[in-house]
Amino acid sequence: MSKEIIHNNQDFEQILSLIYEARNRVYSKANSELVLLYFNVGKVVSERVNAGNWGENTVQQLADFIQSKEPSLKGFNRRGLYRMKQFFEVYSDKEFVSSAMTLLQSKGNQQNKKVSTVLTQLQTADDFVSKFVSTVLSQIQWSSHLHIFNKTKTAEEKIFYILHAISERLSVRELERQLNTATFERTMLSNKLASSVTTQLP
Repeated sequence: MSKEIIHNNQDFEQILSLIYEARNRVYSKANSELVLLYFNVGKVVSERVNAGNWGENTVQQLADFIQSKEPSLKGFNRRGLYRMKQFFEVYSDKEFVSSAMTLLQSKGNQQNKKVSTVLTQLQTADDFVSKFVSTVLSQIQWSSHLHIFNKTKTAEEKIFYILHAISERLSVRELERQLNTATFERTMLSNKLASSVTTQLP
């Protein structure tokens, strides 16, 4: 193989790498916008339903309306809309916000380094929710959020898997596997054992 061909291959690989990087940025941006959209749609649906302005039939009517206007849109059926409602309610719930603020501001939270330090400086719950959604939740795919919803109970567990998925760049399938193998419980147990051993050392 001539030097010219080798040189060209290296140049070609470099250009291909640029294409992949750009494509990943576009995909990441699209995913962020999608997660923000679902959160905002969930907020509207939640507020209308909880205020008594909308019933279950209204949510179905909304799904039918969206389908009639934009037949190509996926995920905005009745079930999808209720998932968006749940998404908003889980991450704007006062107890979750209080727990999340405490966990992310704690000195022992090593994964916090992977998340914007802006979160640790926010004082009000509303500010925290807004920043948490835009800087943290938007970094992982919607399918990953659905797995976390279905397989976690506590705020601590949810935050663990969200930050773990971000820091380790887990795919949806990898995250699902870690949820199924109780990575959170094993990590907490390991930390407790390490802490127990440390306190017994002279």
